Amino acid sequence: MKLAVLQLDANHLTGLLPQNLCHSSSLQNFTANRNRLRSPQLSTLRIAGNKISGGIPTEIGNSIQVYVPDLSFNRLVEKLPKEFGKLTSLLALMLNGNQISGDIPQDLGS
Repeated sequence: MKLAVLQLDANHLTGLLPQNLCHSSSLQNFTANRNRLRSPQLSTLRIAGNKISGGIPTEIGNSIQVYVPDLSFNRLVEKLPKEFGKLTSLLALMLNGNQISGDIPQDLGS
């Protein structure tokens, strides 16, 4: 049997994301919210069209190497976190098709 769902939310996991998770052909649903996982080489984050709801995770803004975060066509609400101003390598930010409101962080694009 191949792993299709992996939910690791609200634990005390630390360290790097395993490489084989990204290459799994059977994994359809992976969540690891509220942990301390990291991926220092992560440059592109594409999670568009997944019906993700709620606020935009502030942790994305702490991933300084992310060049192209794509969270478009989800159900995101609230405002852009101020942490997005830390994305100094940002080349594109795709958030279209959501319900985001409020001010754009002053440091965004610096």
